[in-house]
Amino acid sequence: MANSGSPHASDADSQNAISLPFKSTETHVIGSGDEHIVFHRILQQYFLFNPTAVEIWEQAKHTNSLESLAVNLAREFKVKPEVLLPDIRGIFTQWSQAGLLSDDSSKPTQESDEVLPGPIHSSGAHISKFKIQEFRLIDSNYLISSSNAEIISLLTPLFSHLPKTNGSNELHHIQIDEIDGVFTVIESGQRFGQSSELEEMVPIVNAHVMVSAYQHVECLSVFHAGALSDGKSVIMFSAPSGHGKSTLTAALASTDLHLYSDEVVVLKPNARIRAAPACFGLKTGSWQSLTRYWPDLMKIPEYRRQDDKQVRLLAPPALESEVDTPDGLPLRAIVFPRYDPKGKTNTAPVTPAQALVRLTDAGYHTNTPLTFDAAERLVRIIENVPAIDLTVNDLDESIEVIQALFRST
Repeated sequence: MANSGSPHASDADSQNAISLPFKSTETHVIGSGDEHIVFHRILQQYFLFNPTAVEIWEQAKHTNSLESLAVNLAREFKVKPEVLLPDIRGIFTQWSQAGLLSDDSSKPTQESDEVLPGPIHSSGAHISKFKIQEFRLIDSNYLISSSNAEIISLLTPLFSHLPKTNGSNELHHIQIDEIDGVFTVIESGQRFGQSSELEEMVPIVNAHVMVSAYQHVECLSVFHAGALSDGKSVIMFSAPSGHGKSTLTAALASTDLHLYSDEVVVLKPNARIRAAPACFGLKTGSWQSLTRYWPDLMKIPEYRRQDDKQVRLLAPPALESEVDTPDGLPLRAIVFPRYDPKGKTNTAPVTPAQALVRLTDAGYHTNTPLTFDAAERLVRIIENVPAIDLTVNDLDESIEVIQALFRST
């Protein structure tokens, strides 16, 4: 393939030029509903293709160069060929690395003609024209892209408060494919949810980023809880769904306190907490109470989660770098809030054993099984942190209780 002179072309491109047209007699395109699967007989693998990928695949069999292919596709997508060419080069590089462009393989052919199932991989071939600026959550870097501009515009406010990538960790590329009106979240060749409704896709992507981030962090345990910081220490809030945890933490985040996490609290072995400030997921019952703390709350789009609950995803203010550090901040206290419309705002102590049971009952996760030593370390951490029950009747009074707790020694 001749060098096009494009600013995206490199010496490596010229040396590793892909020869077109290509022929691969070991591949077979199989239609499956609105999608297509390319099966490679020697590799015994399936590769998921959307209609755009199939079109590129078929056109490449009758085109002399990637540049000519870009010109042909540019007419359909109504963009300049030089805009498409880098993406096309990337697609063919992926295909070549996967072995799809050649019949050569060191893997022996099976004696049987039976086609065995294999893992489905994403082809990556959907020409994602729209992207969210790369961002970091805990230790993971993310890039979200899609060929659908609307989904990107809806997702951008959810992640714009997060810090830029640090460049030292792997970049997770989350792709949102749209095929005949159905959106699918794909990362590393795996599907992580799909829906035909945009209002469902936004919470799906938001949740996937959070789950992915805590799965890639080294920690003692991850708790289903919220956390607020005064810049020096962290208070953790744990409660079953419907007890008002997110309502309380959202009200607190409107003060001089910082959101450290709304749903997932990462506890390190040294009793310090990592920041994971993803958006608040605020259900309908909290909206009226929070409008005086967040006046623009009702302007935020309303989304339907897959559990059929309606939520507004409220992005908190960005954390300053000295607060969001890899070492985290020390855990000062654990609070178990419970909204009681007929009661009075008050507190009561909770024993360490009760606190540990209630924390784990609310939901926790470890990336590796806890050993006896690690389990005991968790007990000792809880023993050295005060825990209280907080009955919430008045939000202002509850805010005062938490602020006083931060001020206490």
